[in-house]
Amino acid sequence: MQKKVAFYTLGCRVNQYETAAMEALFCKAGYEVVPFQAAADVYVINTCTVTAESERKCRQILRRAKGKNPASVVAAVGCMAQSSFSVLEAMPEVDVIVGVAEKSRIVERVSMLQKPAARPTISAATTFEELSVTNFSSRDRAFVKIQDGCDRYCSYCIIPYVRGPVRSRDPENVLEEIQKLCDNGFREVVLTGIHVASYGRGTDTSLGDLIRRVAAIPRIERIRLSSVDPVAFTEDFLAAVRETPKLCPHFHISLQSGCDHVLRRMNRRYTTKQFASVLESLRKINPSVSITTDIITGFPGETEADFEETIAFCKAVQLSGIHVFPYSERQGTAAAKMDGVVPKKVREDRAKQLIAVAAALRHAYASSFIGTQQTVLPEHGKVASGFTPHFLRVALPEAAAKDGRLVNVWIESCEGDILYGKCMQEHS
Repeated sequence: MQKKVAFYTLGCRVNQYETAAMEALFCKAGYEVVPFQAAADVYVINTCTVTAESERKCRQILRRAKGKNPASVVAAVGCMAQSSFSVLEAMPEVDVIVGVAEKSRIVERVSMLQKPAARPTISAATTFEELSVTNFSSRDRAFVKIQDGCDRYCSYCIIPYVRGPVRSRDPENVLEEIQKLCDNGFREVVLTGIHVASYGRGTDTSLGDLIRRVAAIPRIERIRLSSVDPVAFTEDFLAAVRETPKLCPHFHISLQSGCDHVLRRMNRRYTTKQFASVLESLRKINPSVSITTDIITGFPGETEADFEETIAFCKAVQLSGIHVFPYSERQGTAAAKMDGVVPKKVREDRAKQLIAVAAALRHAYASSFIGTQQTVLPEHGKVASGFTPHFLRVALPEAAAKDGRLVNVWIESCEGDILYGKCMQEHS
């Protein structure tokens, strides 16, 4: 009888990619992949450790998996294996523990019911762990992992300790994988990693060169990048932006605070002036470019004046979207030991204020596209809609959404940050 395996992914796009790769490995070994809600012989939980809340949810999911089938093998995989190995080791529900750089061996580890005797080593990792993906459960866009690790050591972040040093993927392997995804019908790829701006280190290429080479693949119509640090915007990278129409005019550039005093405490290696300069450079290339970001409210030492400075900066540079997070302590980071702790209620109140500002900015940006024609890639989901190159959601007729090909839409109105319009001829 064919064995069944189910997956649950927490965290970032890199984890989503790695789960897809592990699914492929189990399929190759003869397993049937079933939904997490179903009964399975093996449950693989790809964990996240970015906050204490993330780890709490991971433990909850691991227990839920074993509860579905007490005879199943439950595997805890990824970041939590590096940050909280002893916690996982002590959980009776966990049968297998697999570290960040060992996911290519997941099937072997499950078959051996292997809980390693000690936390997997990551600090000395020097090579990129090759995984391969040729398909995704969603057929809208494909994530392609090009890089792993981080050496920025922002004071609030645990990721450099659990993902290890920067490793870049061989560009030939990236291109080969994208070609296979293209052969399977994908027309949009998202280049992702832990610190994408570091791509190229250890190779003879650069992020800009990789983008140019991906764009040369004939049937790829759109290229996107996951979150990038301001350090990514070198002259070479900006030249690639200018030269590559397939690179979507949407950049998610991590800011974290609009106050230089807070940025220094965060150990972010840029100033608000430098961040604004990056936006200016991008807008010279494309005045309608979409710039979204992440911001943490209530970081230790952030005063009310600092927070007001952040709000003023976001308005001044006209961000088109903001992901807002109230600060959450993470043991093992420098920030967890800092003085000037901001009360949780204040963090949350500031987050609510900034979310309201973000909604207004998002609406203003989306509304600027009324009276324009946009190409939209339909999404597979409950709601008939898709995204423009600027990553704005557009409501679509059911028939157009099911078609799956790029469609042209004349934008007529905007509600919140959702665009509405009428479909025109199929995009050629």
